[in-house]
Amino acid sequence: MIEEKKMNTIVTNMRNSTKPKPLPVRANKKTWFFDTPQGVDHVTKVLHDNTAMTPEDVMKLNKESKEELIKEEEKGLLKYDANNIKSYPSDPEQRRRLLNIENLEKSIGVRTDTWKRFVKTGAMPLVPKNFVSNTSMYNAMVDSMEPNERRAYLNEQKIMERKRRLELRQDKIKEFKEKAAIKEKKSAPAKAMAAEIVNSIVHNPIIEEVLNRSKARLEDKEPEYKLPPVKKELGLNRVFTQSKLDEAATLRKVLDE
Repeated sequence: MIEEKKMNTIVTNMRNSTKPKPLPVRANKKTWFFDTPQGVDHVTKVLHDNTAMTPEDVMKLNKESKEELIKEEEKGLLKYDANNIKSYPSDPEQRRRLLNIENLEKSIGVRTDTWKRFVKTGAMPLVPKNFVSNTSMYNAMVDSMEPNERRAYLNEQKIMERKRRLELRQDKIKEFKEKAAIKEKKSAPAKAMAAEIVNSIVHNPIIEEVLNRSKARLEDKEPEYKLPPVKKELGLNRVFTQSKLDEAATLRKVLDE
């Protein structure tokens, strides 16, 4: 009985608690079948089998339907915000839309790197059936060469690439020096004025006198007075000469006696 009362008290306190409750876990919502590539293919196949639509019209409808679905899924995506966890790609709804967009793009051969351009311009960047990229053509050309010919060609390409990098580096250095010269020229008048102001402050006798007096006042003593230098005269010392004269006078008195 006592344990049951304790448990009821704990439950009541938990219900009346003011602490924020954790958000409920969002279940992974599945994409509606007819919004997926498989659903669109199923619908167009039924139309092809049970109506008088031509294969060309069915293919056009299939592609246009998938394009519209991609646009609708793009509209439903939230713009990434670090403070909004619902905008994270790990969010179930965001992840569902991103995966469906990826599947729809693959089904109609859309190059994902140009999808934004398609949204802006409306030009569908489809890959042609017999499309051969420049990379494939280059690899085929290199593979068809003889070993010595291929080695010489690749060495030549490396030399040319180094030369291009060197020229690019030199152009950047030249551009940097030109910008630095322009900046130095523009700042020359300001630097000259600043130097003039500093010199007028540093070598100003009035300011030096004020600073000396302020320093003496802070040290609580009068500024030291320096006596003017005494000019020394050349010749015999006066005291020495007078003592010798006195000795001579005394000696003369003794001799006279």
